[in-house]
Amino acid sequence: MTRRDWPWARRQPKRTEAATGGTDAVDGLAPGAGERRRTPAVVTRNLGRSVGRREAVRGISLVVEDGETLGLLGRLGAGKTTTIGLISTRLRPTRGEVRIFGSLVSEDVNAARRLLNVASEEEGGYPSLTGEENVDFFARLYGVPRGECSQRVAEALELVEMTPSKDDRLASYSRGMRRRLSLACALVTGPRLLLLDEPTVGVDPQSRAHIFQAVRALQARGLSILYTTRDIEDVEALCDPSRSSTRGGSWRSERYPSSSPGRRRAR
Repeated sequence: MTRRDWPWARRQPKRTEAATGGTDAVDGLAPGAGERRRTPAVVTRNLGRSVGRREAVRGISLVVEDGETLGLLGRLGAGKTTTIGLISTRLRPTRGEVRIFGSLVSEDVNAARRLLNVASEEEGGYPSLTGEENVDFFARLYGVPRGECSQRVAEALELVEMTPSKDDRLASYSRGMRRRLSLACALVTGPRLLLLDEPTVGVDPQSRAHIFQAVRALQARGLSILYTTRDIEDVEALCDPSRSSTRGGSWRSERYPSSSPGRRRAR
């Protein structure tokens, strides 16, 4: 298997505006005239979760288009990580619904899980194992075919620029290196949708630059990404239209200026 065979390595069709003024045209053709409009990676409707009497997340409705990077910007405790948990199926919503590439999560959880992976804010992995051994463990845990494991592990480590440190034990890694390894573990399964939960919080400048570079490489290959952060600089550098949080985890749409909008959607 070569890198182009990975789901997130396949180039996406070019989007252009048709003469009719539609914004979902593909290669100059309006929807229906050629290739059909692509199914969004994520759609949530009135999504919410309560813990006792407390609303952790309230009424979130959002769309992540196929090949888009959407940012959720909010303060600490605004509900960003809970939202990621609901979309990733790790948490059960109290109300509302989630669709992953058109499939209703409540009807087929396993189908959704096969299409996505999460690089969470929590640092996972086994300290006694090397970086490479950790990525290989998660590849096998998530069912990557045995014959493909070695190449997928090597490519995931290369993407996050962890190859030089792959033989070092996780216990020796800095926090930034652990976050980069977490990203490699999420990518080794070849997801179509990547959920990034505050990947740059508390990391050193070098690791932050490596994470930015990896995200941009994934964007160029057409991967769909939901990116949570409390740092507006991350949103401006990497994301499409972002959301900022208000009380109780409710989100309102905001657009932020960008010096290089081409980084935000694969073209």
